[in-house]
Amino acid sequence: MSRACTLCRPGVFLGLMPLILLGSCITPPTSVVTARITASVTSGDPPLTVTFSAEGSSSQNEGELSYAWDFAGAASATTLTATHAFANPGLYVVTLTVTDAVGEVGTTSVDIRVRGAAPTAVISADPTSGNAPLLVRLDGSGSSSPDDEIRDYIWDFGDGSPSSGLAAPMHVFSTPGTYTVTLTVRTGGGVEGTATVNVTVHDPDDGTDTRTGSLQFNGGQFATLPLGTERQLSDWTFETWFKVTSTGGGPITTLGSTTVLVEVQPALNLIRFQVAGTAVETAFANMAGSWHHLALVNQAGGLATLYVNGTALVSDTAGEEITPTLITVGAGFSGKLTDVRLWNAARSATAIATALDRRLSSGQTGLLGYWRFNEGSGQTLVNRGTSAVSGVLGSGDTVEDSDPAWSADGPTFY
Repeated sequence: MSRACTLCRPGVFLGLMPLILLGSCITPPTSVVTARITASVTSGDPPLTVTFSAEGSSSQNEGELSYAWDFAGAASATTLTATHAFANPGLYVVTLTVTDAVGEVGTTSVDIRVRGAAPTAVISADPTSGNAPLLVRLDGSGSSSPDDEIRDYIWDFGDGSPSSGLAAPMHVFSTPGTYTVTLTVRTGGGVEGTATVNVTVHDPDDGTDTRTGSLQFNGGQFATLPLGTERQLSDWTFETWFKVTSTGGGPITTLGSTTVLVEVQPALNLIRFQVAGTAVETAFANMAGSWHHLALVNQAGGLATLYVNGTALVSDTAGEEITPTLITVGAGFSGKLTDVRLWNAARSATAIATALDRRLSSGQTGLLGYWRFNEGSGQTLVNRGTSAVSGVLGSGDTVEDSDPAWSADGPTFY
């Protein structure tokens, strides 16, 4: 035996001071009295009659044992065996206290589950789709049982992460995909009910983000979309979706500091554009209150053509080569804008019509700027184009009166 454990023997002292060691050779005291319960059944339908026995109980002391049964506060008994009937569904904790002849006590308990009707599990999830990483607030507190209480909430998030036992957990889905979240609720009587909800997590860069959203302008607000460096553009295409109020106005956008691109006037039933030259206008009726796709295509040495909803409305001789460093959208405009795209190519009518209502993947060839306006909050407008320079509400990162408001309204994307 080691010296350390020798010192643990009773009666070993150093000088006149007793030595107290907290090492591994100190054995914690054990209970003198051991209480044990056996039950004829531990679960069943009501009324559930259960016979309990304390015959396995014992004491290290000599003498007789006495027994005290507590049937979940509803009844008691003092006999070696006892029988109790549980009339209603629920979880009942039966406790046995055993006392020996010298007053030492031991206790134990057993759970009795009386089954009732199946509970109804209800899941509330907000949001159910969005970009990764996606924080989802889940709530199962609306679950109910007709004749019992919900005791356990068991969440399976469907992504391989550990489950949760909270009634209303929050969970972050880090990887794009569609996940089936399952809630299992269990009553005191042990009866379970389940519910599921699907959560779709988008990769914000692969084109699958179909969430709607827009920025709402009141005529005195704008958003700034920088391109990073000055770019010389002769062939280019500008696209956006707009929903104008009856007030209308413009410009919807300015490319660079002086080149006004598009203006809408619903009261006059016209739409006009300008490419570093004389403004060109054409009739366009019934535009207020609905979403419309707009594209302005400029061909070097050729024509500038305005498309609305995939249809060419008017063309004019192309303007000069432009060298924009940023796009300003919404100044003077009353309405909503979303999904702004700038290409360094003259898009064909077919290409415009095919992709106007689709989310594009990031980094597409020729797609300099791509701002979806569906972030829903914050000052930053993510640019998924090749220039990769994010925009801002107003003119900076701080909240300003010139900031447009976020809106959940938007056209349907696929």
